Amino acid sequence: MPERELMKLIAKCLYGLAAVFDQAAEIVPEAGAPAVTEPESEVSESASEPVNEPATEAPIVTEEPSKTISFDEVRGSAAAKSEKGFSIGVKGLITKYGAEKISAIDPSRYKDFLAELEALK
Repeated sequence: MPERELMKLIAKCLYGLAAVFDQAAEIVPEAGAPAVTEPESEVSESASEPVNEPATEAPIVTEEPSKTISFDEVRGSAAAKSEKGFSIGVKGLITKYGAEKISAIDPSRYKDFLAELEALK
């Protein structure tokens, strides 16, 4: 591989790593805060599975009267997906929704964000 291509690949990996640390900083509770545990998922994914890139278009989701989705639910789902090896995809979705971090996503878009988050495979 030519040196220039290798440098581009390293830069892309470092960008992804920075995104993971940014996401982790948002998810990890502050010192003294009670820990929040998420239920185990029934679907087991291999750690050797490649990380997916984010989707290019948001799916059309019909609005149905349902419960309000909390920030904690969104953050927990994103953390669980990141732990399964989809950190780059999660960060890509956050960016797609016009935010630098999960807390900056418009709460009215949580349902769509969760739907796309679940679709990451």
